Amino acid sequence: MNQEQVKKIIENYTNEKVLGITPITNRGQVNQIYLVETTEEKYILRADLSEDNTNRFQKEMWCAQIVSELGVVSPKVFTTGLEGGRPYMIISHIEGTDGDESTEKDKIWCTLGKYASRIHSIPVKGYGEGMISPGVFKDSWSRYLDYNISSLTPNDKVIELGVITEKQSEKIKEIFLNLKNTNFKFGLTHYDLSLQNTILTTSGEVCLIDWGSAKVAPVPHLDISEILDCSLEENSKQFSLFLKGYGFTYQDYEKIKSEMAQLNLLIHMDKLRWAIDRRKDKISHFSQEVKNKLAKV
Repeated sequence: MNQEQVKKIIENYTNEKVLGITPITNRGQVNQIYLVETTEEKYILRADLSEDNTNRFQKEMWCAQIVSELGVVSPKVFTTGLEGGRPYMIISHIEGTDGDESTEKDKIWCTLGKYASRIHSIPVKGYGEGMISPGVFKDSWSRYLDYNISSLTPNDKVIELGVITEKQSEKIKEIFLNLKNTNFKFGLTHYDLSLQNTILTTSGEVCLIDWGSAKVAPVPHLDISEILDCSLEENSKQFSLFLKGYGFTYQDYEKIKSEMAQLNLLIHMDKLRWAIDRRKDKISHFSQEVKNKLAKV
């Protein structure tokens, strides 16, 4: 999407004259992001790089609205739409410091723990990342699990690629069958809780942004796993602050640690199968991830 299209979208929606448009290039890989200043206000416009992916933006709009009702500070999503076949979303601009550049990282992680606890309490239905109506997600946990169990056969492509052995496949099947009998609580997850997705506002509030990865999954397992995979060390002060904000002790965390490891293996086995079918360039990456996750169960 070019800047003329951005100007047209903003002026048509706001009835305000656009004074300047600044591309934001260091945030996200699946969106074009622009800071737009008008005669009255500043806005963020995000345009998806893929065509007709409006469902994801509608999900983000719902998430931002529902979490704000629980005291989770998040940008307001004004509207979503299509321009030249490209989905876009107009969001409020938040003045402040990006979380990864802030000097108050301890405060941010503690607040993210509080936010996660509230987010996980939101009533939702279904499973997975795709939302079909407000709070209703299209996939099924049992179907997702059954698919991954039934795929573990002697002629499995994952064995053929040398990622796992037949003996390991049998072990993985036992793990997944165990997950089938685990009484998980399912809730809404942000699935990318990180400093990069926060802004410390000029008034000192922690603003949580980017709900594109939000999904229904076991809680608090998924968000904690993602944090430990991508952001924090298990024995770090900031992880301890996150748990404190969430209302968890280390003993609470230890109780679900084994389930988290099993769930992580399931997720990455599924991603590897997706890569084999649709993204050959990702096979190597997810093959290594499966090996890493298998070593931890």
